[in-house]
Amino acid sequence: MHERPGLRDSDSLTTPAKTTTVNFDLGYYISGNGWKPLLRSASEEKVYQILMVNNADTKIIASPSWPDGARDGFRVAYGSTSPAP
Repeated sequence: MHERPGLRDSDSLTTPAKTTTVNFDLGYYISGNGWKPLLRSASEEKVYQILMVNNADTKIIASPSWPDGARDGFRVAYGSTSPAP
């Protein structure tokens, strides 16, 4: 995943390295009815877009796309602009 490492013995998070867009695709989970696309919400559940922000909560560092058409993947881009699914 796209994550920010923490500093040892501190509550601070580091600034992640600038990256190219990362693809997460073909994600599935298994339920009682078989395999389901990862981003297809269960009954009455919602899928949320979560942005990575800086320590001051004033700048977006990385942005995910909305789920792709098959609802089994998404992309994450460095910066405040979400990529296309």
